Amino acid sequence: MKKFLLILIGSAIIFGLGSCAGPGTLKWRYDVGCRVVTAPAIGLDGTLYFQVADDYIYALTPQGQLKWRYQLRRRATSDLAIDADGTIYLLTEGHLYAITPDGKCKWKYDTEVYETTSLAIGSDGTLYFGGWDNYFYAVSSQGELRWRYETGDQIYWSPAVGPEGTVYFWSSDGYLYALTPEGERKWRYKTDENLSSDLAIGSDNTIYFGLWNNCFYALTTLGEVKWKYTFREAVVTSPAIGPDGTIYFGTNDGCFRALTPQGKLQWTCQLENRLENCVSSSPTIGSDGMIYFGSYDEFLCALTPQGKIKWKYKAESRAESFPAIGSDGTIFFDGEYDDYFYAVRSKSRGLADSPWPKEYHDNQNTGRAR
Repeated sequence: MKKFLLILIGSAIIFGLGSCAGPGTLKWRYDVGCRVVTAPAIGLDGTLYFQVADDYIYALTPQGQLKWRYQLRRRATSDLAIDADGTIYLLTEGHLYAITPDGKCKWKYDTEVYETTSLAIGSDGTLYFGGWDNYFYAVSSQGELRWRYETGDQIYWSPAVGPEGTVYFWSSDGYLYALTPEGERKWRYKTDENLSSDLAIGSDNTIYFGLWNNCFYALTTLGEVKWKYTFREAVVTSPAIGPDGTIYFGTNDGCFRALTPQGKLQWTCQLENRLENCVSSSPTIGSDGMIYFGSYDEFLCALTPQGKIKWKYKAESRAESFPAIGSDGTIFFDGEYDDYFYAVRSKSRGLADSPWPKEYHDNQNTGRAR
């Protein structure tokens, strides 16, 4: 396979080209020069966004060219999320930023919270997040506090918004909360152990999550246990849901799992590397049903809906952030320690048409079911 390098001042884009280029081959990679610290988000126009360790937000074209970068001078405490108008939101130490699609600061809200969850965006543009100050926040799309709700302890797993607007989140006081869009509590469910994953919401509004007691739970919209499945090891990634309702995630024994919507084990894929916690990123499901995730042995893995490895791409370090998928099938992810942002080919044309195809639901990371 022929390859060539195109070197740009201040960065490098490496292209992998050749007549046999197909799924699982490098399209390009962008040398940021320092560690990427947030998962990728894709704007509706295909622009790629992420933040790196020197506190810059980067915006790249789908071809891997720099559009702009914006320095926040603050450490990110959340992944990026993008609203319907293209505004990019990010929580940092003490602040919530709104950045325009052309890289300008729209507004900044002072949270005075130095550790937070990632964001979820309601259908009306309300921004939801939790903090280690024991409060759950709702901030308007104009940067004004709508309300905050006090829990009994820190909140460090990200919220999810149901299609009817209910906001779900877990606090380390041991409760999973369901709040109305106005901040009133609908119910709370006492968990047996701490969460080990973010939430996912099914087509019938079932709420799915893992706990460190090796159990995977399904709750109804009334906060009642629908079913639970117990493994030998804990769930270690957030779940994604396929078009037929199958729920996919990794466990701490180097396995990738699939459960039916009724809570029956459909299949188990034992990865070749049997290290504990071998699955290093939450899965993302493509339009053709393929399942993509990172592994600790530095591979981006593509799994069929039947649980068979289709292909693997070897990166320079492990792929820890969950992948995003462009409309042309390009899979975007970062290496944890190699300073690269990757674009790898696939046959998937965007995300699956499913209830919850990836962590935070969609390529814009809204955390909202539709």
